[in-house]
Amino acid sequence: MSLQITKVGEALQVVSNLLGNVEGISQLSQVIPQILRLVRQMKSQKMLRHVFEEENSNLKQDLQGANEIIRELRDKIEKLEMEIQDLKKASEDKSLKDFDYVTRKEAADVKQEEKKHEQMTSSAQTPAQASSSEGVSVEAYESLQKKIITLKQKLAQVVKLNHSWDEQYHRMEVALKQELEGTKLMMQERNQEVERREKERDEILVAAKHRMEELEAGKADLQKNHDQTKQQLAKVNRYAVSLQGHKQELETEVKRLNEALEQKLQVKEKKPVAVAPPPFRRNEMSKPKKGDEAILLSHEERSILASLSQNELIEELGLLKQQVDVYKSDFYKEQRDRQRANGEVDEIKTELHRTKKKMEKQKQELQIMKDQALAYQFHADEQKRPAAVPRRERPRSSNPQDNVYELLGVDRAQNYPRRYVKQRKEKDLVPHGVNYAMNDEYVDAQEEFQICYPPDSSEHGTLDRSDDHFLFTQK
Repeated sequence: MSLQITKVGEALQVVSNLLGNVEGISQLSQVIPQILRLVRQMKSQKMLRHVFEEENSNLKQDLQGANEIIRELRDKIEKLEMEIQDLKKASEDKSLKDFDYVTRKEAADVKQEEKKHEQMTSSAQTPAQASSSEGVSVEAYESLQKKIITLKQKLAQVVKLNHSWDEQYHRMEVALKQELEGTKLMMQERNQEVERREKERDEILVAAKHRMEELEAGKADLQKNHDQTKQQLAKVNRYAVSLQGHKQELETEVKRLNEALEQKLQVKEKKPVAVAPPPFRRNEMSKPKKGDEAILLSHEERSILASLSQNELIEELGLLKQQVDVYKSDFYKEQRDRQRANGEVDEIKTELHRTKKKMEKQKQELQIMKDQALAYQFHADEQKRPAAVPRRERPRSSNPQDNVYELLGVDRAQNYPRRYVKQRKEKDLVPHGVNYAMNDEYVDAQEEFQICYPPDSSEHGTLDRSDDHFLFTQK
């Protein structure tokens, strides 16, 4: 329709161009947008009406379904009310006063039996009168009487059976109520026990968490001390390297001085001997003085010293004394530095060993706490299992590493024979069992631990697993 309107507008423009009427063109140009706007509004209203009609139809269908469900429920309620009324009538009926509880069908069957009995009694009386009046056979009358007696007996049996069923129903009801009350009490006790165990488990887990945090903080401190000790050790090593370099420099200096002295002695040896020293001076020179470190070891050295003059000899002795004093002071200084460095290295090594030992101990305690938490979780899960389900035994394995070591408390660990790990060499690690996490634990050979038996070991019999809290105990 909008296309038609646009075409009409175009045709009007063409006509207006032909006719040249300006006012008509302006009026038509104002009317055409209004018409287009009205067309759009009409389309949107049609779409909304279509949507509302669909929603209305869906709601009507839902309402019809709900009405049908309500109708069915009303029919069921009416049927139930009728059955309740029938049951009330049957319970109030005098003929059924001996019954405690009967159904509608049973009441109808009893009424039909009574009607049949009345009909048979009436029919039995009429043949008797007819037989007396008309001469009917006595055998037919007797057979009818026998049928009446059998029906009465059957009715009495049915009533008696109904009474027995009613008594049995009441007995079963009382027994089931008692059993239900006992089960409820047992469930309440079990729930209280479970809540108590959960509280204990939460407390143990919180304590273990705090302990783990403390151990982590201690581990961080030990790691910091370990790093500081490493830094000190590196500093001492650098100082030792510098001392070694100083020692090498001193050795090179001593070597250089020895070479210079040897060259000087060779130069002095080439000079001619002018005047021999007097004998008393020669004797004094041949005797070593106290405090002199130089010792004449060969004939060549004696000849060299004899060829020297007294002043030169004094100079040489002074140089040698100074050299010896320098060597001596350097040697003692180096010895003191070496001893001090060795002492610091030993102290640092001792501190490092102690720190490593503390870290290992902290790791072991942390692992023990984790094992305790896992073990408590395992036993809590075991306690939550129903008591009627038998516990399946784990197959015994010949491999000792497959045996999971039992968690023992301190009071129960005293009842078992103690076995100690044999002490080996220093810094030797000895395996002492497998925990619930299935990873091997190692301890220092210098420490002693009590080794606990597996849970199903024949040496100490079966154990109650309710009080197990520790993997092993330390002596």
